Amino acid sequence: MKRGEFVFFGGVSVFCALYLAWALRMPFGGVSQPGPGFFPVILGVTGFAIALGFFVRAAVGGKIVRGSPLPHGAPARLAGYVIAVALYAGTQSLVGTYVGIFILVLVLSKISGLGGWVKPVALAGGCTAVAFFLFGLVLGVPLPLGILEG
Repeated sequence: MKRGEFVFFGGVSVFCALYLAWALRMPFGGVSQPGPGFFPVILGVTGFAIALGFFVRAAVGGKIVRGSPLPHGAPARLAGYVIAVALYAGTQSLVGTYVGIFILVLVLSKISGLGGWVKPVALAGGCTAVAFFLFGLVLGVPLPLGILEG
């Protein structure tokens, strides 16, 4: 494995662990009566498990290549991901969950290099629609609505 993968998945593991620690402070509820922490805890556990699995695979799966340069723009892209998620979390109560999801997915898809605007907007719209269908209609979870949704 390359050193960049090892560092990246280690960083993502730490980020997911911190996110999970933050999410555990909210009331979890249950499947029949989900609380505001229900989805964030599930997301944090899932993200941490996946990132930790990749981190362990990178650590155990083979020699780490020393001195291998990171791909061009990788640190800036990682910083962009962290900043975008932090802004989403910090402004969710202001702009609302669904508008926030749309903006977050749009920004993350552009940072990831998805070309043009049709695909990123379609991806963001699809993710927002799935979130609304799942949490708003199926589960009936009252998610924060902001000034743009209220």
